[in-house]
Amino acid sequence: PGTVVVRVVPVTGNDTTRKFNPRRPGERTAEPVELPMDPTETVAAFKARACEALGLEGGDTERRLRATNGFEEPQELLDEVNYKNEPAIIKFCNVRSGDLLLLEEGRVPRRGDMDVLVYLWCPERAG
Repeated sequence: PGTVVVRVVPVTGNDTTRKFNPRRPGERTAEPVELPMDPTETVAAFKARACEALGLEGGDTERRLRATNGFEEPQELLDEVNYKNEPAIIKFCNVRSGDLLLLEEGRVPRRGDMDVLVYLWCPERAG
């Protein structure tokens, strides 16, 4: 398959965790921009081009791409690195012509990243 055209829109104020948070979806700050996408291009390279096209200078390191469904509701993040720790290629990301991609604030978690919630209980200080 050849080049596909997707729409990209910047989002600000969103929750920066990996899973979409409907309580903090962020705001779409501009109209979507149509961009050609080469299926052999890496996700990181396309994200950098999208940031440049939207005038987000230097923003590609602090931004991530999120897919949407047919109703333009947020879905999964597009990983920039595959399971082999190699750059992810667009053609394996299930992106089709006409899709809307959200260019959100935050970075894509990398292998080994994890959030750990720790509670410390001190019995000597308990009531």
